[in-house]
Amino acid sequence: MALRQDAVHRTGRIILRAGHVLEDEDIRSLRAWGVTEVQIAGDEVVSGKPADEEDTSLATSSVEVMRHAFRHTNLKHPLMSELYRLCQREYVRRHREKRGRR
Repeated sequence: MALRQDAVHRTGRIILRAGHVLEDEDIRSLRAWGVTEVQIAGDEVVSGKPADEEDTSLATSSVEVMRHAFRHTNLKHPLMSELYRLCQREYVRRHREKRGRR
């Protein structure tokens, strides 16, 4: 994954430049700086294939469920943001398993 735009700290300091190819260590550094969101080049295609109606429905329901579950938390905090992301991913994984998809 390469950055589409500079990854910038809330103070305006550039952490990583656009075009930088992200490695695991870069992601850890961004989290340590409190950067919770970056623009990735080509992020319009998430899985390399167009989403079908079932995937879209599942993604929508996962967002609704997680918003409710995390309604009293500060999602701008890096730890809570990551926990939200992991829970949402697990929700989708479990529901796909129930439907016989992986």
